[in-house]
Amino acid sequence: MRIVVIGAFARSCGGAESYMSRVIPALRDAGHEVATLFEVDGPGDRSRVSSFGRAWCISEIGLAKALRDLRGWSPDIIYANAVSDLELEHEILETAPAVHFAHGYAPTCISGRKAHAFPSVRMCARPFGWQCLFHYFPRRCGGLSPMTMWRNYLESAEHLKVMQRYRHILVASEAMRLEYLRNGFRADQVETLLYPIPSEKPVSFPRKPGQVRSDAARCGLQNGAEATTLHPALSHLLFAGRMVAAKGGLILLEALPDAVAKLGRPLHLTMAGDGPARSGWERQARVLSRKRPSISVEFTGWLGEEDLRELFETCDLLVVPSVWPEPFGLVGTEAGICSVPAAAFDVGGISEWLQDGINGFLASGDPPTAIGLAIAIAKCLIDPQRYHQLRQGARQLAMRFGLERHVRRLLEIFSSVLAEEPSRSTG
Repeated sequence: MRIVVIGAFARSCGGAESYMSRVIPALRDAGHEVATLFEVDGPGDRSRVSSFGRAWCISEIGLAKALRDLRGWSPDIIYANAVSDLELEHEILETAPAVHFAHGYAPTCISGRKAHAFPSVRMCARPFGWQCLFHYFPRRCGGLSPMTMWRNYLESAEHLKVMQRYRHILVASEAMRLEYLRNGFRADQVETLLYPIPSEKPVSFPRKPGQVRSDAARCGLQNGAEATTLHPALSHLLFAGRMVAAKGGLILLEALPDAVAKLGRPLHLTMAGDGPARSGWERQARVLSRKRPSISVEFTGWLGEEDLRELFETCDLLVVPSVWPEPFGLVGTEAGICSVPAAAFDVGGISEWLQDGINGFLASGDPPTAIGLAIAIAKCLIDPQRYHQLRQGARQLAMRFGLERHVRRLLEIFSSVLAEEPSRSTG
């Protein structure tokens, strides 16, 4: 069949782009023609989303030409991912049968965060509606501009109507499925399809807490060290993701002193990624390191998939301190395939890949607290035997999220949608 995959960004920006980079080649390898259409060729310093054959970018050729070319290519089915332009969405729904993978909360929340910030951070389970306007400012759901609030409300309301026109809605977790059911979608319209990860695992080696592969250029742990060095008095933590307030970087930094006290050894934290909150996190990290010599923090900037996999091999524990209801938390399974356990807040879809005592530990997300996160970190690392078991569990659980299984089900969904269109050829 002819499939066009549509997304907002043509370059890596987050989970949606990572997902498309894996699925597009797999659809092609399954024998289908695959084209891509993106709204923006950015961010400019990031790697491109995988694409083969026909590819269009609206920011380069304009919406009208992109749509003419797309319709001239005559796709059998459209697979939309994180589309932000409502005009584009209306047009593609008139072009061919369409399936949508909902990677976030843009249609069901004014701010897209799906969380309150006042009086403390709390996940929001309220269905989208005009009542949300009365909570937006008192609960600090977003910014302070009434015009922005009203504009975003109207966009979300329109987006929600458009979403109802898709033949099938896919989500990455049961938490996301329940979110869409609360907002009026039919149970047979929304399906959970677990995010896929590559099954290949880099060459690894037996390791216990504190044993890390030295990388002087990235971690600065030692100068000219051999490839594998035992640091019995050091644990290496990793944060990897977009650096925005909802990802919880500040609460992770706040948790480090308590984690050091509970573990009785120094901690080194690598923060991989970029975003608007990075400069504030860097300032806080410098203050923390000056006050606490047992804590060191480094920032790598945005890393590509291969560099991130190498970094997984140097760390003892992934920490996912998100304080908003993560739709899934893809980085957890990416680390898991490299046998890296995780500590995280129990928010959104996190608990669908992180199981207490199996591949890491959860801290309560209602509300998320620094001491709760510190306890979860310490529980993962304090006992070498349990840590070894967590590493095994991380790998075993991550293997559930195979790419082949995901694509097989995706193609079944496409075929069922096309079966309802008898006049169309499925190639």
